Amino acid sequence: MLKSTISSKHNIDISQYLRLQAFLKKQSIAFQSEKSKVFSLEEINKFIREASDEKLLFKKVVAILGVLAACREEELCDLKVKSFQEYDGKLLKVDLKDRKTHEDRSFTIKGEFLRIIKNYINLRPKNFEHD
Repeated sequence: MLKSTISSKHNIDISQYLRLQAFLKKQSIAFQSEKSKVFSLEEINKFIREASDEKLLFKKVVAILGVLAACREEELCDLKVKSFQEYDGKLLKVDLKDRKTHEDRSFTIKGEFLRIIKNYINLRPKNFEHD
């Protein structure tokens, strides 16, 4: 990685520097990359069930949308209130505009997740500048 970074950023071929290559190789022997910390499904469900709606409602909505639809950050930011369509009070259809693949997609939410998202939508000011 360092070799390619030096090559691309500084246009230097370090293959000519044998002592530097030996040094870098020696330094990387015990190197192990750190694993990213990832929430388990149980931890996410516990957060959604037990976290306070008063303080963490928005984060619960983001967790629900991120996990259920595997939304990318840009897709979450692009969501509008009009992206949500309710059917019979039991089902919520969410339409996503996909910036990466340019193929729009949709998914449905029901049950406890529906209650949380409806609660968030109802708490938003009606005359809010951003949808």
